[in-house]
Amino acid sequence: MSVTPADRMARNGLAFGLLALLPALLTWLALFVSPAPATATFSTLRGLILAGFGLVVVLVLVVCAWALRTPLDILAQQMARPARWLGHRWRMLALLLLLLELNIAAAWLLVNVAPAITDPLRFLLLCWSLLLALMVATVQWPALRDGLERTRTLWLLLGIGLVLAAVTAGLSVLTNRLVRAAALDDRIRGSLDTSALVFYDDGPAPTTGQFMAEQAQRRVQWLPYSYWTVQPFAGEYINVGADGLRVTPNLAPATAPAVYFFGGSTMWGEGARDAFTIPGHLARLLHEEGTAAYLVNYGQTGYVSMQDLLLFQAQLLRGHRPQVAVFYQGFNDVLSATMQGLAGIPLQEAQRIADAETGRLLRGRMPVLALPEVGPLRQANFALVGTPATDATAILERWLAHVRMIQTLAAADGVEVIVIWQPALMFKQTLTAAEAGALAAMEAQYPGMRALYETMSLDLAERIADGRVTGVLWLADLFAADERPIFYDLVHITETGNLTVAEALLPRLREAVRD
Repeated sequence: MSVTPADRMARNGLAFGLLALLPALLTWLALFVSPAPATATFSTLRGLILAGFGLVVVLVLVVCAWALRTPLDILAQQMARPARWLGHRWRMLALLLLLLELNIAAAWLLVNVAPAITDPLRFLLLCWSLLLALMVATVQWPALRDGLERTRTLWLLLGIGLVLAAVTAGLSVLTNRLVRAAALDDRIRGSLDTSALVFYDDGPAPTTGQFMAEQAQRRVQWLPYSYWTVQPFAGEYINVGADGLRVTPNLAPATAPAVYFFGGSTMWGEGARDAFTIPGHLARLLHEEGTAAYLVNYGQTGYVSMQDLLLFQAQLLRGHRPQVAVFYQGFNDVLSATMQGLAGIPLQEAQRIADAETGRLLRGRMPVLALPEVGPLRQANFALVGTPATDATAILERWLAHVRMIQTLAAADGVEVIVIWQPALMFKQTLTAAEAGALAAMEAQYPGMRALYETMSLDLAERIADGRVTGVLWLADLFAADERPIFYDLVHITETGNLTVAEALLPRLREAVRD
């Protein structure tokens, strides 16, 4: 009596069930032990995923129990239809190609997107894809065995391997290009971002997913001396010019007194549409009160004060002399010093060291399969440019040195300078769930940074009060009594928060422009 494909499926039914159960159980456990999300929305999403996968695990367990208790002849009858379906040659090839493409697409689409959730899901997809391939091989085993018997040769196996490798590589390249062209990975990343964005009430506003999907497409390009600017971009909510500067909708002519704004991503306007960044709000407020000023946003994502200084100096060298220059700083300098153990160093210097080492190896015609490991920057000899960040005083002194250099440069060219120590989440007394989660996440990732930032901020406030520091507008506690959702992460604020900052700066800026 010949053994049918359904018989083979039935005999291996319990093994198939267990092979489906184990990855599902591991996936559920990985999701269960993943870090607790900072936002209520993400906590709800995580709970729904856990509940859903719990049901999947129970269902697979029930199927395994049923397969164990069911006689083989009855199990074979149940397997007859899927065996016939998997036994069709072209259908089988289409299924295997589809599984391969699904795994490649998941790898490209979900890279660095909510890894606590997507990494276990990609693992499950790979395991279940291999399981389906094993089921196909079980159904097609006689044909596979006969083919190997007739053509038992190393060259045939090598040829099959090369074909599979070529197909996989081709699908990978094609999928990557399609994903990049359609920005699908950015749209997924935006949809999964649960930041508590609050948009200024000025007509129809985007959803968080719509805005974040566009913001996630932001890329940087190389710029000498200060390292980078944001690449030109034209979107519905975010626009960056060919010069790498965020567009500010000006209501005054370009011949009006110029005001330049410098800073990191908070000044650039992360989480805000063009018209509702800090310069965007100020352009509207100044126009409404009849003060003519042309505002230019030189803010760049991730900049520290030294990079602002270099970019400002470059504009003066080009003959671009504004009437007023505003510098909005604080958090990035402290974050960089905390992460890297040195004050005055740009963020992510370890990445640039790895990039430089990779270039050296490639120019030496040496293969590079992964970026070189870079040890702690505090072990590197950056004595020519950095200051050991031993305490709050050392970091503050370095920042104040940059401020004095900015003020000196500006005075030489007749530019009035306004330096702002930006608002800080740790000074806000009434926190939303998202803000409390952001503070907890900061303390877990960077122990002691909260106390460090508070100490620096209070030290600076004391120096301003007794006259040791001049020209600095201290706004660290601007949102101390604010009960609204202002911070959607450690440092970035919403469009309504940007308006509050703009209103706080308006009197000083109005006076400077009219002088």
